Amino acid sequence: MIPKFIEFTPYTDKYIDSFDFEGSKIRIGKVEKITDEVSLIEFIVKNKKGQQLALQNIWYNHSTKQITFPDYISLSKNKKKIQNFVYQMLKSRLSYIGNIGGFINDEEILEDIKENQLAYNWERGIPATQFMPAFGYLKTRLRYSFVSKFIKECDVILDAACGFGYGSAYFSKFCNKVYALDLAEDNIKFGENTYSFKNINWILGDVTALPFENDKFDVYVSFETFEHLPLNTIDNYIEKAIRVVKKDGLFILSTPNRETRQNIHNPFHIKEYSIQELSSILKQYFKNIKFFSQVNFTVTEGYNEHAFNFIAVCTNSKLLGLK
Repeated sequence: MIPKFIEFTPYTDKYIDSFDFEGSKIRIGKVEKITDEVSLIEFIVKNKKGQQLALQNIWYNHSTKQITFPDYISLSKNKKKIQNFVYQMLKSRLSYIGNIGGFINDEEILEDIKENQLAYNWERGIPATQFMPAFGYLKTRLRYSFVSKFIKECDVILDAACGFGYGSAYFSKFCNKVYALDLAEDNIKFGENTYSFKNINWILGDVTALPFENDKFDVYVSFETFEHLPLNTIDNYIEKAIRVVKKDGLFILSTPNRETRQNIHNPFHIKEYSIQELSSILKQYFKNIKFFSQVNFTVTEGYNEHAFNFIAVCTNSKLLGLK
């Protein structure tokens, strides 16, 4: 697991060096027991300016009392400060649900959880918190890692809806520019405050009314959005995607496979699709479509009946291959 987490880390030691830790406090975090001896410790710290770090991939061995940091922390001059936060996490009286002990030290978050408990249970996958378990994060990470193979260093990318922005932050390592768009203002604020990278633009907006000029993007990535759209907006969503993507560009989406989710009823999903339904819709708009299936921690080309999610790579030009 550790190498997979490291690969998806958006920060560098230089970024952590530049962070202003003055007045920083843990806002929210978790201790997740991966084995009887080893736990994953992750948390978000916020400074007095409102800037945040989502500190992830910190491992603790309960037998040896040893903390293992990823390079972006271990090579930073601020390692000691982060280490003190880890000790604070370990000393906290955590409330465990299953193998995850949560830590919330922010009245705003606590109040929001009370008001929107259902959303936190289903949709609020905040990185470095109890609302994003390690294996769920790895499955989400896999989609971004897979799509990065289609991205070139000179590309301009649209990530919409971007959610909390950790995928946009990951893409920023591979391309020239990322535009991260989401309809939820708190998601955009989280991204801006947590991943303040120079080549990311954070934009409040709607995927059915994209505020961009024609032919702007080389790749438009839209993960886990399709199933949230009212049925009468699907055409508009795809037409807007075609408008903003370059003629030889790619529109890449992912969505759950309805057939493997018969006993899962997410109240925030308007409609989930079979591969036949998804294919039928996309073929109305794109000349070339390549489907991929995600089964646990692998992505394979084509249709797999056991897929939990489908990824569709769409274009009206020649379909590009993987790097």
